[in-house]
Amino acid sequence: MVGRIIYLVMFLMPWNCHRQQCRDDGEVICAKSGEEYKLFTGSCALLAHYCETKEVYVPIPYEQCPPEAFNAPYLCPREDDYICATADDKIYQVFKNHCAYLNFLKTSRKLYWIVNLEHCIGLPDMPSSVCSSIHTIPKRICAFNGIKYQLFHSISALNQKKCRKDGNWRRTSIIYC
Repeated sequence: MVGRIIYLVMFLMPWNCHRQQCRDDGEVICAKSGEEYKLFTGSCALLAHYCETKEVYVPIPYEQCPPEAFNAPYLCPREDDYICATADDKIYQVFKNHCAYLNFLKTSRKLYWIVNLEHCIGLPDMPSSVCSSIHTIPKRICAFNGIKYQLFHSISALNQKKCRKDGNWRRTSIIYC
């Protein structure tokens, strides 16, 4: 049903492809275009992808999403851009970065959604320094919380923001800041 609604919005109504203010709530959508599959972090990301590429992807049930949709590389970069996720709001799992999260989704075939890092504080894979005020080498980082883009002076500053209740931030390209 969601796929049909998105399809109608994209093609029967004129779509404004200017920069949209998306609210990312951690939802993961599997979508198909011909024989290709991709994952999107919400319907707004799906529409933004269409606006950038004009590629039409129609959402399908997550359970029908084949492994190739989880297009994360098996070897992930070493960046420490921690993500906390859950499948049931009871048990949480921490991932070193978005690539590690996608690799986990690829193998688990169970839907986990991203939540604030505060839920993962104290878990074995969550370094205690992530939510502390330990500073790293300054390097400008751009992040998006589903509503706005913000420039951070370091990955440490971004991780501290992700540890708070308003911390559903994801690292994105610096060009958006």
